[in-house]
Amino acid sequence: MHCIEPNLRQPSDHAPLLVNLPISPENIHFSRKVLKCDSDEENNFLSSVTMGLRALNFSRLDSVDNLDLLSKAISRVISNAWEANARNITVTTQSKAWWNDECRDALATYRRTGAREDWRLFCSITRSAKQSFFDDRIIEIASTNKCPWDLMSWVKQHKLSAVEAIRYQSLPYNSLPDL
Repeated sequence: MHCIEPNLRQPSDHAPLLVNLPISPENIHFSRKVLKCDSDEENNFLSSVTMGLRALNFSRLDSVDNLDLLSKAISRVISNAWEANARNITVTTQSKAWWNDECRDALATYRRTGAREDWRLFCSITRSAKQSFFDDRIIEIASTNKCPWDLMSWVKQHKLSAVEAIRYQSLPYNSLPDL
C-alpha cells in the first residue's frame, strides 16, 4: 500500500510518499551454517582443518604467485571442512542461544502426544537448559573480565553531586594536593 501526503508538502512542489510494507517476524526467514561449541562437529572441523593444513606445502613461498596459490589452498581447506561439518539452521524469532537438543526433543514429544505431563517435562527441561546456559555465561564473563559487576547493568560509576565536596575531619578537600 502507498499514499501521497499532500498536506505534508514542504516549500518545494514535492510531497512525501508513504509506503506500507507488510513485514512481520513470520515472513522473515534467515538461514545460515553453524557449528555448536564443544560439539563433535566442531572437533571434526578442527581436525579436518589441522590435517588439511599439514598436507599443504609451505616451502615454496618465493613468489607472489606461489603465495597466492597457497592462500587459495588454505581457503579451500577451511571451506571444505566447514561445508562438511557445519549444519544449516533457520534463525527465527524463537531462536535462543540456550536452546539445545534436549529442548527440541521434549518439544517434539509434547507436540506428538499433547499430554500435560510432556508439557511439564518440556518446561522443566527448558528451565534447566536456561539455568545452565546462563550459569556458564556468568562464569565466562566473571573469569574473562575479572569483574562480575559487569553482569549488572544498573551498577555504574557513582557520580558525586556537584555541591558535595569530600570532607575529612569536617574540612573540605577541594583540590588534588589537599586530597
